Amino acid sequence: MPIAFVTSTENEPKSVCRDYLRVQDVFPSGTSCLSDNLPTYHDLVLADITMSTADFLEQHCCAFGGGDRIFEDDLVFEQLRKVTGMSVSDFQDQHSSSQKALFWLVKEDSYPNLEDYLHIGQRFALSSIYFGLNGDLNWLECSDQADTTTCSVPNSKSAWMSGVQECEWAYLTCDRNLFVTEIIMRK
Repeated sequence: MPIAFVTSTENEPKSVCRDYLRVQDVFPSGTSCLSDNLPTYHDLVLADITMSTADFLEQHCCAFGGGDRIFEDDLVFEQLRKVTGMSVSDFQDQHSSSQKALFWLVKEDSYPNLEDYLHIGQRFALSSIYFGLNGDLNWLECSDQADTTTCSVPNSKSAWMSGVQECEWAYLTCDRNLFVTEIIMRK
């Protein structure tokens, strides 16, 4: 049975989409939501997923109408667009650090009132750097995955991606207006 891709109509609000499941987490063999490597029923059974392949694709894969979406009218995304000028089309690459940073800002960041946050562009840029440097995996300390929220850098700064103002994150120097003036990472 052939599988058709879902396309959006002009009446649907524009959105940024990412597939729900990371390939390496669920399918170590490399199966993905990409059209040339879709999961088979056998892949789903091996991963203990109890749904049909079509249902799985419709729920988890962007190309089939599923996935995790951020719509253009989201308040945090609107604020970020005002500051950066970036549009929905700038975030379509699911492997880009900018899309990871956008999803982190909108879905995971615990900093209060981001929709009114003066420094949202700076927070986005820093989180893009973090994801671009693969901070979750490569940073030995002060990452989002660190065991503690404080780091062993001078002044006991907080880990990156924590819910505090980003000038409190390790390795950063800011001016009195809370704009980052320097990033110093020794290793």
